[in-house]
Amino acid sequence: MKKIKNKILRFFRFLYLKLFRINDSPQKIALGLGLGVFLGILPGTGPIASLSLAFVFRINRASALLGSLLTNTWLSFVTFILAIKIGSFMLKLNWQETYSQYSEFLKSFHWADLFKLSV
Repeated sequence: MKKIKNKILRFFRFLYLKLFRINDSPQKIALGLGLGVFLGILPGTGPIASLSLAFVFRINRASALLGSLLTNTWLSFVTFILAIKIGSFMLKLNWQETYSQYSEFLKSFHWADLFKLSV
């Protein structure tokens, strides 16, 4: 039993070292981050796609994974709220009122509303 546990632990340690050891050039790290940010918009499969393509193109896998998680669809809900709070603080607005206006805009969203906002 202990032998199997050691093999499993060695496998995960090897996987961790293979994925996250950064001994790449700055160009490969930047390419990985760019690829991850680009593929992070894929709902649910962004991290898997970025890791797969980073392996194929031989660029940094950790930066690709980090980039895809930063722009992941599910994490965007957290970043929207954080952006509303920071923007409201900088503009000296009430963030709850701004958030409620944003929520109301999303509930009644139509593409024509975007053109009204830009004019």
